[in-house]
Amino acid sequence: MWIHTRAKAEEWLGAQQPDKPTLLFDSAALQSRYFEFKDTFPGLISYAVKANAKDAVLRALCDAGLNCFDIASIPELKRVLSHSPKAICHYHNPIRSRQDNLTALAAGVKTFSIDRLSELDKLSDCLGEITPAEIELSIRFKLPTFGGAYDFGSKFGADLPMAAKLMRAGKLAGYRISLTFHPGTQCTRLSAWSDYIEAAAKLSKDTQIDIERLNVGGGFPAHRGEWVPELGDIFRQIDDAVNAHFDNLPKLVCEPGRAMVADTTLLVTQVNAIDGNGVYLNDGVYGCLSEARDLSMTKRIGFCGYNGRPLPDGASRQPTQFFGPTCDSLDAFIAEVPLPSELRAGDYILFEGMGAYSNELNTQFNGFGEHQWVHLPQVSHHLAQAI
Repeated sequence: MWIHTRAKAEEWLGAQQPDKPTLLFDSAALQSRYFEFKDTFPGLISYAVKANAKDAVLRALCDAGLNCFDIASIPELKRVLSHSPKAICHYHNPIRSRQDNLTALAAGVKTFSIDRLSELDKLSDCLGEITPAEIELSIRFKLPTFGGAYDFGSKFGADLPMAAKLMRAGKLAGYRISLTFHPGTQCTRLSAWSDYIEAAAKLSKDTQIDIERLNVGGGFPAHRGEWVPELGDIFRQIDDAVNAHFDNLPKLVCEPGRAMVADTTLLVTQVNAIDGNGVYLNDGVYGCLSEARDLSMTKRIGFCGYNGRPLPDGASRQPTQFFGPTCDSLDAFIAEVPLPSELRAGDYILFEGMGAYSNELNTQFNGFGEHQWVHLPQVSHHLAQAI
């Protein structure tokens, strides 16, 4: 999608020839993606910080005008506020400690998600002089419906009877009531959003509680070399479902993470060795390629010689075994790629669409995983500037 990043990466490789894994970040691509969300989603955009909390990412989003963030922890809250002291933060991790609540409330957070009565009681005990009417209580619910790469409802979310109970209890206590859901990461089934929106409308009608906002979650898919629905198609599905099922239309919120940042970053790995159809890299599943085991590897893979010269793809895609640098035999994954016959040790393999979770899940196990983070310039003929 971001056609300039690959060209910038090849130029940078030719000049720098790095010997450690490198994440090449394109802030222009991130801001373009944010504007795509802003121009097409019919509501508020809240960036899910967990996907990529790098300072350069948060700074680029703030510079583009985004001022709402979905946080899951106090460190994420502090990181956001260090870039934008007046940012709006939605604390949508449904399970929090008492101290988490107190710290967030003291920092001015006014939106909290819950999915069980014990968390409602815990939050209420922390309000102090803050009245419930100042707080938006976002009830997270789940359905036995699937469309994502894995099921988010296995850990969080109230079933529909419990969600109704939470709505009534929260309303009785004086909170402003909203609803939130998450269809699962990398969701490709458009009807998943329709199913959730229909259920949200039924909850509102059954409880006779008009919700303030409906947060349609994240789950928007990133391009990984396979078909995914376009953002515009997803948002039209959402808009149509809201209009079809709600009498009193709630304000909409979305919280993209992966879909916002994935295409902003390209991972450069170096080939340590090649043995038949096995390729040994200087990065692996304990580093920036952590998701390769659970989510499968992107098919957007390119190849460059040690001097940055692009290598032609092989004749056909075939299963290739990739091994990471650690001594653990689990540090491996299979991807179907057109492996170039010219590929040699010292050359580079480029994984596109690696802006989400790559640096966040890096463990540096076994002494490996140290990587460079490089901010590519907006003008492709300038050399990159490391940050």
